[in-house]
Amino acid sequence: MKISQALFMRKVTLLSALFFLSIALFFNSCKKDGELVPEFDSGNANIMKTDTLTIVTSLAKEDSIRTDVSIYNLLGIYNDPVFGATASSFYTQATLNGLNVDFGVGAVLDSAVLTFAYNGVYGDTNAAISINVYELTEQMSTSNSYYSNQKLAYDVTPITTTTFSPKVADSVFVAFEGGNVAPHLRINLGNTFGNKIFAESGTSNLANNTNFTQFFKGFYLTTTDSVQNTTLSPGQGAIAYFNTNSSLSTLTLYYNDTSKYNFLINSESVKYNRFDHNYTGTDVEAQLLGGGDSTVSYIQTMAGVKTKIEVPYIKELIKDGEVVINKAELVVTIESGTDATYPTIPTLTLVSIDNNGQSVFLPDFFEGLDFFGGSLNSTEKTYTFNIPRHLHSMIYNTTSNNGMYLVATGQSISANRSVITTNKNQIAKLKLNITYTKL
Repeated sequence: MKISQALFMRKVTLLSALFFLSIALFFNSCKKDGELVPEFDSGNANIMKTDTLTIVTSLAKEDSIRTDVSIYNLLGIYNDPVFGATASSFYTQATLNGLNVDFGVGAVLDSAVLTFAYNGVYGDTNAAISINVYELTEQMSTSNSYYSNQKLAYDVTPITTTTFSPKVADSVFVAFEGGNVAPHLRINLGNTFGNKIFAESGTSNLANNTNFTQFFKGFYLTTTDSVQNTTLSPGQGAIAYFNTNSSLSTLTLYYNDTSKYNFLINSESVKYNRFDHNYTGTDVEAQLLGGGDSTVSYIQTMAGVKTKIEVPYIKELIKDGEVVINKAELVVTIESGTDATYPTIPTLTLVSIDNNGQSVFLPDFFEGLDFFGGSLNSTEKTYTFNIPRHLHSMIYNTTSNNGMYLVATGQSISANRSVITTNKNQIAKLKLNITYTKL
């Protein structure tokens, strides 16, 4: 009797296991696109999990971004083998360091040097970056906002042309200072330009900043190559980051062998970045046109591209009754091998799209970044976002389900980009992991 009972219990256990296995196989084999396949939580029959909701991705160009409030200015060009050519230029004022500037009777100019303190580099630190420095003919104003696609007029004859490699870790010997100075770029502007300013010594043009910025409107620094005509091969080039608020970032006039005057380039000076991209012949271009490789998508800084994410069948969660969202994680994975040469974006953010097509913060964002997420897990090579509040609002129509944008943070101060997997990727899918309670 005991043996028969034991055999009976083993049969029941086996049949139960086979039953649940066949149920799982049934759901997997019969699942239609977007159909919900719940995974029961062992602790409570009302708590369920799913990661099978369809996620639709598409690529969009980023809007222009405001860059006159950026803490860094970017200069350079690189040809990304995935994204194509990307370049940054910048405009900046120089202002007086005091009032009524006078270099003295009989003063003689030695040189005029424009300097910018390095803050970093993206790409090849040995790359030779060829640039032109122009004089602006259009005045900048502190009352204006300046954006990444905005252009200002300038004298088409360069003040100077020079080539540099962004040696961000190498100190620079400056004879006038009698030793090494922290890493920075030095551009000799030549005495023709220097004497143009030096000759105004003691005049109204050097009396105050209002007069000076009308007389000398500022600099435009840009690469000699453009993204449309670059000769760089894929994988070549670099973009340097400059801290233009540093005391090392200045226009300096050296004179009388032993004297110098520093014009200021700092937080009081108007300056902004301008960005350019050329996606011709890339999968980025193909996706923007509605085709391309559907197993990956792209995010880029410098007002490049962003990924739109839609969850069209989200209401499948309530087809059998109301639910409470306990947890919702969007897990974004870096495509393997795409971060070897060009580092990925350190932090992404997720925003919803309102009925006017504008980006707005998700309610979960206001819980704080420790909760919301978005930072790159360098070990797993993933970004994770916690979005239970937003998911609840999508299900119950307290917010419109127009989709979300996955965008780069630090848009105006870095040149990074990320290649991510999509829901169609068979190796590492883009996933929305949901835990919910059926009421």
